[in-house]
Amino acid sequence: MVAGQDDPIRIDVPKGSYVPTFTLRSSGSTSDGIDADEAPALQGRTVRRLRRLSAAGALAAAVLLIIGGGWLTVHWKVQQPQAEMPAAPSPSAGDHSRPSIIVMPFENLSGDPGQGYFARGIAADIVRRLIRYSELTVFDGASLDRGETNILDLRRKLDAGYILAGSVQRTANQIRVSSQLIDNGTEAVLWADTLSEDLSTVDLFAIQDDIGRAVARTVAQPHGVIFQDALRDRAKAPRSLKAYDCVLRNYEYRRQWSRELHAEVRDCLERAVAEEPEYADAWGFLSLLYLDELRYGYNRRPGYDPLDKAQESARRAVALTPDGAVALQALLNVHVFRSELEEAFAIGEHALATNPDNPEIQAIVGLCLAFAGHSERGMPLVGQAIATSLAPPGWYFGATSLNFFRQGRYEEALREAHRMDMPDYLYSHVILAAICGQMGRDDEGRTAVKRLLALAPDFGAHARERLAERFQDPALLDQVLDGLRKAGLDIPGPVTVN
Repeated sequence: MVAGQDDPIRIDVPKGSYVPTFTLRSSGSTSDGIDADEAPALQGRTVRRLRRLSAAGALAAAVLLIIGGGWLTVHWKVQQPQAEMPAAPSPSAGDHSRPSIIVMPFENLSGDPGQGYFARGIAADIVRRLIRYSELTVFDGASLDRGETNILDLRRKLDAGYILAGSVQRTANQIRVSSQLIDNGTEAVLWADTLSEDLSTVDLFAIQDDIGRAVARTVAQPHGVIFQDALRDRAKAPRSLKAYDCVLRNYEYRRQWSRELHAEVRDCLERAVAEEPEYADAWGFLSLLYLDELRYGYNRRPGYDPLDKAQESARRAVALTPDGAVALQALLNVHVFRSELEEAFAIGEHALATNPDNPEIQAIVGLCLAFAGHSERGMPLVGQAIATSLAPPGWYFGATSLNFFRQGRYEEALREAHRMDMPDYLYSHVILAAICGQMGRDDEGRTAVKRLLALAPDFGAHARERLAERFQDPALLDQVLDGLRKAGLDIPGPVTVN
């Protein structure tokens, strides 16, 4: 077997395990811990623990306090500005306009100087978790002179876009931790949270770990506070977008999966990597967009094989950031579409191990495992992703819907399918049609078939091949094909693939 022999990472999987070992080659050529059923309940509990403030600084709607993994770029360093420096280095390499954040030392309000260790530990834990998100530049405020750690001093010293500040107050039996994210340009409070815990029932270090995970995840996840704020500020024409603007537009595309936005984002990212060939995340997302040409039939262009282009771009991304979140995500998907499942699962487990705090990665890895017939491992990951995401994209619910579908629990599958709410996403209609076909809901099934054919007129003729690329579990594939046929989709030949 020679597939993957040129990949910049060698992956060895011990027999009987999905946990891999990784060896970095020279870069070479440039050419459900939580069951899915439990997620809504967990999400409801977490809502009560977190409050978000509007850009004007007033209290707004509640958001999730994340308690629960994700992508890590381990070679990224925390920026530690020295007191004598007039300003920090530019927070972005090239012209990515990558978001940057300074984490202030948390203030000890306990009246006991001995409690300062806990306040310092909270901030240090947040820094440690934030640097796992490759799209952020992180400054550690603890490295500054103690006399210059207030926000006004930091605004003069640093060019960070966001400031994270907080305080800790401890009494004999209770501890109270407050934190807030501030826009460094407008001074608006974008998010705030206060958490109180009874020290007689909760371990102090468990509280520290929980808060660090919650804050980092809330502000830095792909659909979290910082990226939502950045998206609001990126209302530009496609040709004027810089490299990081293209990455942000990609996040928007991945919430909709529309054909029109796919073309715009793909072209934008192609310009980005031409102008900034060292931008690993742009290469990684471009790889995924090439895969969408294959799996969804989006905006196919003559002259190349989309899977080859996807593999080339993924390898570029991994060569630049061997442990990068998006790079590993892209390479994982390439291996899935090449039916190299052992390699794909190994990469997924590695990504989860490097950053267990990102719901996007939990969902992606969980979905790939579940579609390959490993629901016992995949669905808890999807459940965690739903429970801990601030705004779960609709495709997360596609995985939970198909899990119920696989079990013949069609009413629950239908409920989850309706939660997808992605009218431009082909597979939301495929899933809905298959469920309705199996349930005998003829009118709703025919409507779903009509909508999927509006997005992909030739889908029926190639349904078996296209679905086989996505569902590596033969039993699930047969069940979906059978449901589609019952819903009225014309699928030539026998449905059973075995």
